[in-house]
Amino acid sequence: MRILIADDDPVSRRRVEIWLQRWGFEVAVTSNGTEALRILQQENPPRLAILDWMMPEMEGAQVCQEVRKVEGRPYTYLLLLTARGQAGDIVEGLDAGADEYLCKPFNPTELRARIRAGCRILDLEERLLATSEAFRVQATHDTLTGLWNRAAIIETLHSELARSDREDSHFAL
Repeated sequence: MRILIADDDPVSRRRVEIWLQRWGFEVAVTSNGTEALRILQQENPPRLAILDWMMPEMEGAQVCQEVRKVEGRPYTYLLLLTARGQAGDIVEGLDAGADEYLCKPFNPTELRARIRAGCRILDLEERLLATSEAFRVQATHDTLTGLWNRAAIIETLHSELARSDREDSHFAL
């Protein structure tokens, strides 16, 4: 699995990177929030991100908010790793869309446990989506022929008729 690290402190960033590589993860690294958001919005982004709260250009909590605004993409597990450790900060970070919150200085064992929890959640989401797709195919296709069943054909017909009306175009069946 590929994990994004976004932290403007090179020492902290490198420390997290070394631990993640030791644990067998592929790592993408950036030093500011704008670049982190760009990476998370690209095609096939890292599914897990470790974000520092205080970064140049865009803070980690803002990155969380922007990532959560986008719908229709696979879920991204967001972990805020920050020196801000007050209860209000933790609540604010989680409300911004972070899934997990860890204070610096961090214990590598705790970081690893939280990353494993994130990986389990992402794995569950993938299995849920695969099952949902299998049920969708089962509900819309004939099991013997693999062709669309009557209900799917009727639904498509209604959809195409509505499109024909909207676009004032011809329709043939």
